[in-house]
Amino acid sequence: MKPQPAEVEALEKSGNLLRFAAENVKEVKELSEPTVSTIATAWKQYEDQNWDPDISTKFWTAYATICALIRPVTLDSLSTNQKNIQVRKWIWFGPFVEASLGDRSARRYLLFLMILLALSLVFGFLSSTANNVNLEIQKSVEEARARSHRFESVSERKGFSNSLG
Repeated sequence: MKPQPAEVEALEKSGNLLRFAAENVKEVKELSEPTVSTIATAWKQYEDQNWDPDISTKFWTAYATICALIRPVTLDSLSTNQKNIQVRKWIWFGPFVEASLGDRSARRYLLFLMILLALSLVFGFLSSTANNVNLEIQKSVEEARARSHRFESVSERKGFSNSLG
């Protein structure tokens, strides 16, 4: 008898569950030796192609025990930390290195943050420069108005007319 695809997938990923359980159980006796032994036996039987319904039943019982032991952690949450994605070491260049989905997402968010920071610096510089130019123009306009008023008052005192006709 061949194992079902779901059994093969569970067998392949049960190592990660066992490792997480071994690293994070509160008491060692919670992770029982028969449970670990059953999964190890299932691995051996799968490799030797001696899969039978009895092994399948024992494996799924042990698998359920480990899943209950590490709950609320799931296989999906553990798989996000597996380094199985090839990414460049330095954003767009450099050698390829293995990274997890979380690492890749963190790198992308960091890159996005750096781009936004650079844009905010550029726009801050532009707005500061535009504000300074605006203040200089207003100052020049006020000085020109003051000169214009002085020129008009001097020309009125001397009797010059404002009209050209």
